[in-house]
Amino acid sequence: GSTLALQKAGLDIVMLLRDPQLCHDINTQHINTRYLQEFILPPNIRATTNAAEAIMGAQYAVHAVPVQSSRAFLVGVRDLLPAHVPIICVSKGLEAG
Repeated sequence: GSTLALQKAGLDIVMLLRDPQLCHDINTQHINTRYLQEFILPPNIRATTNAAEAIMGAQYAVHAVPVQSSRAFLVGVRDLLPAHVPIICVSKGLEAG
């Protein structure tokens, strides 16, 4: 997700994360301290753990969750995501089971 966000400097990007500490790091240091430490994220990228906040006003959603977590993630946000908002899926991997 962070790597894709780096390519969209002109957009307001809100990343939905599970980890409050990583959200804090992205919002204060502009660094994804877990997966992308060597890159400074531009100020147009911010993070939240609140799905409603992340989705509010979205023109589209980029789904960059590992496939094995996709089902649970999408069930958790389905009532928040308006039907007219397209989902661009860039997930990778295989769902086990």
